Amino acid sequence: MRRLGLLSLAAAALASLAAQERSETVEGQAVALYTDAIIVGPAAREAEKTFAMDSTDRVAISIYSVSATPEAFLVDPGGAQVRPGTVIDIPAPGSGRSHEFLLTSPAGGLWKFRVRETGPARVAAIFTMGSTSSLLMALAGVGRDYTVGRQVNLGLIIVDDRGGIGPGDATTVRAAVQAGSGPLTPITFADDGRGTDPIAGDGAWSAPFTLNTAGRYQVVVTVAGSRNGRPFMRSAAGTIRVVAACGSFQGPFTSRTVDPNNNRRPDSLELIFTVNAARAGRYQVLATLRASNGKEETSKNITDLRSGPQAVTVTFPVTQLRTLEVNGPYQVSEARLGCFEGESLRACYEITLTSSRR
Repeated sequence: MRRLGLLSLAAAALASLAAQERSETVEGQAVALYTDAIIVGPAAREAEKTFAMDSTDRVAISIYSVSATPEAFLVDPGGAQVRPGTVIDIPAPGSGRSHEFLLTSPAGGLWKFRVRETGPARVAAIFTMGSTSSLLMALAGVGRDYTVGRQVNLGLIIVDDRGGIGPGDATTVRAAVQAGSGPLTPITFADDGRGTDPIAGDGAWSAPFTLNTAGRYQVVVTVAGSRNGRPFMRSAAGTIRVVAACGSFQGPFTSRTVDPNNNRRPDSLELIFTVNAARAGRYQVLATLRASNGKEETSKNITDLRSGPQAVTVTFPVTQLRTLEVNGPYQVSEARLGCFEGESLRACYEITLTSSRR
């Protein structure tokens, strides 16, 4: 039952985040996860790092290195050394060693993981901790395309069985994006009720930023703080792709009703958008119509366009309008433009509209 309640809290936080941008695609997995890395070698044969363990029933930890010679162990808050339950040596052609720990009801607080390298090489060890803790974190807005020079709005949801975790408990939030092996670009997540963040302190954090270079970017977030008097640390990662715009909407849209039989009973409502296509190809224009009662309907037009500005019509048949349950006025709440690359559709432009059309 506690897990069901927790998932409901996570869903509420996601709904709050989605209110920032109705079209947001939410991806990412809510897991009690923390990752880190440490480097050892000839210059420093032994190194250690501190991590926080909050109250939980079971914790699984793995410390993996491509070297087959390192030793690894944990140090609990009292200073006692905890050795791995299993050490897995990976045979050739791949080489490496993984130290596995499975802890039951471990002491909460600040722990350390320590790695000792006995060989001549300089190697990295990757630390991964997963647990049954109720404190979960999910990264939203990853796994999708954004356009060069237009705002990216990622979200971070942090909750436990008491509710959302805001700045009062999550005291350190570090985040960055990186393209390939390029430099890290810091980004800032906020839960302060300003800008793109609608409600302060609800555990739904937002990070608006802009990238001016096309490419695939890795997003990494690390959060630390204290909840119920216990320190915690969580991490999450995902990827986004930044692409050059294949087109844009130009000027205001227009609308008209279509009554081919002249019987004063329109058969459809047409929205006419001017699309400035950056290149010839197949495009999709999608529009969302919102009625005064809040109900919405979406329609789209997939068509071939030449390069340059041209009109594209999105049609809402009367049968679709009837599902809105009111006879206008209607508002075009959103319009999205996408272009096809082979069989794949990628978003290249989207706007939120406020003009009402009947």
